[in-house]
Amino acid sequence: KRFRFKTFPNVLAVQVRRYYVGEDWTPRKLDVLVPMPEEISLEHLRGQGLQHDETELPEVDEPTAAVNGGGGGGAEGIVEPDAAIVSQLIGMGFSENGSKRAAIATSNSSAEASM
Repeated sequence: KRFRFKTFPNVLAVQVRRYYVGEDWTPRKLDVLVPMPEEISLEHLRGQGLQHDETELPEVDEPTAAVNGGGGGGAEGIVEPDAAIVSQLIGMGFSENGSKRAAIATSNSSAEASM
């Protein structure tokens, strides 16, 4: 797969990810300096039109189809954290936010799996 730009925006904002999730499921900031140039050339990413070995992507009926995993329906894929698992993890000393994210990441299988 390859993605190319037909046109470029006047301003392109780029966010450098300097955060990671620690072992206790809390966000941590990397203490590093990332050198960035004032200007960069993205001309090598400009598209040249449909190439001989490429096929055009089909049109998508609903814009939410790609975002929600193709279902287009919305909320049926959302997993809510199990309150019992979250309370067990909080009792073990984990933060509430980290406990909720761990429960969701393990599909509420158990508190042991969420650790």
